[in-house]
Amino acid sequence: MYKSSFICFWVSVLWIAGCTSSAESGSAPVFTVTVREANTGLCDSLWRYSKPVFLETTSESALSMISKVVLWNGRIFVSDNRYDKICVFDTAGKFLWNIRRVGRGPGEYIGMTDFVIDPDREELIIYADKPYKLIHCGVQGDFRYESRLPDALFKELAFTDKYLVAINSQQMFPADYLSLIERGREDGFVKIPFERPIPFNTYSIGRQLVVSDHLNFTCRYDNTVYRLDGKEIVPWFQIDFGEKNFPASRLNVQLTQEEFWDLLVKGYVYSVTNVTEDGKTVYFTTNLSGLGKIDLEGRQTTYLRSLKDGRLGVFLGEMLAVEHVGGHPVVGFFQTLQQLKLSVSDRGNSTDSVFLSRVRTAREDDNPVLFFYSNHPFE
Repeated sequence: MYKSSFICFWVSVLWIAGCTSSAESGSAPVFTVTVREANTGLCDSLWRYSKPVFLETTSESALSMISKVVLWNGRIFVSDNRYDKICVFDTAGKFLWNIRRVGRGPGEYIGMTDFVIDPDREELIIYADKPYKLIHCGVQGDFRYESRLPDALFKELAFTDKYLVAINSQQMFPADYLSLIERGREDGFVKIPFERPIPFNTYSIGRQLVVSDHLNFTCRYDNTVYRLDGKEIVPWFQIDFGEKNFPASRLNVQLTQEEFWDLLVKGYVYSVTNVTEDGKTVYFTTNLSGLGKIDLEGRQTTYLRSLKDGRLGVFLGEMLAVEHVGGHPVVGFFQTLQQLKLSVSDRGNSTDSVFLSRVRTAREDDNPVLFFYSNHPFE
């Protein structure tokens, strides 16, 4: 029934002059975060509930590069941008089905960049970058319709009550950071002017656009966390990393690769990512290893260079931005079986004998293990 409304999707781009860099962040509260060279935190002291999930490994569910995790309706949706597919598991890790629509026909793509879930329509929306289009399908992958995007190059997608929000490629659109596609009116999208200096074009480690309690997003070379207010970008708060702030004198010049790597080796922060909000607590990562935590109410901050699950007796790998559609915020991590086997072989100090047994009997090339943490019980 929606197809007739959207069949013409050739994009007319609207420029919103009133969407300003009123994102000037001078009025946003500032939180000072100290990054030490080595300190370890225990997950048990950060979250009340934890859940490791061993993702079943089959020829259809094998994962290489996990790029996004979405929890919805008792299912775990995991995208793999290297294999251009989405694998779906139940909450115990049992593989259910995958969605991989590679081809050149309607509803097919050569490459995929991101996906979101529309819970109201029970619809999965895939953003394909070869060619540029949105593919709408059921959550089991049954094709419904597609919307062409000839003038778009998006990096990330997020879904809100009103908009499909995308981060634009700053190579193509250096002055426009976000695009908004209004739900129910997919006959065009709005670009929001929000130019920021990019002294060296490099990827952020983690996601810059995350939905938890709210939609929060960040930019490279900018320690401010932003929100969307209607069609205006507004600052929420800033993070001051002290001596680890990226040097202001280097922001408005184009750096060579050697100059950028020299700054990186010195441990400067150039990106804040995976901003996950849970009430008055915010978790985040940077291009440095570890996890940051900010207590907005008590104004207490922590940055942990490594994290350990004391009950399971293992160190965690990278943080994942987990979207829990319609549920409480969840913080996620993953670790390869190869690393987990090394972690338990020497010490074997896990108090969870079932977890320890599964790690020891798994193959090194099995799918990574997901670790979910929350201050709310898991469904």
